[in-house]
Amino acid sequence: MSADSNLNFQLQFVNQARESFSVFAVDIFVNNCQWISGEQPKVGQVFKTGDSALWGVAATIPNATASGEVRLKGSSGSTIGVQFNNLYNGIATVQVELSKGISYSIQSSSTGAQAYAKAIVTSGS
Repeated sequence: MSADSNLNFQLQFVNQARESFSVFAVDIFVNNCQWISGEQPKVGQVFKTGDSALWGVAATIPNATASGEVRLKGSSGSTIGVQFNNLYNGIATVQVELSKGISYSIQSSSTGAQAYAKAIVTSGS
């Protein structure tokens, strides 16, 4: 499925931390939503420092929420959980859970029907 007129959210994940992270869980929590073709995270995929990926979810019907979640575990034991949503009313959100010592920043470049953000993960000081 490609991004179309239904709500979608594309999140670019960028690892700038001093450890590698591997995907250990992916999920979609809402009905009428699916991963965009070619943008589904894969369990076991590893992100070394400097690596990035584009993850995308799209609603399959009008006025439905697009929502995805990715959980990663670091080579030093850190964990990251990222949930990204484009709600039925067009409000886009990104929620991040982190282990101590890991930081993040979110750069949003678009909201509305086609939402996009970049999540950059770094090691804390």
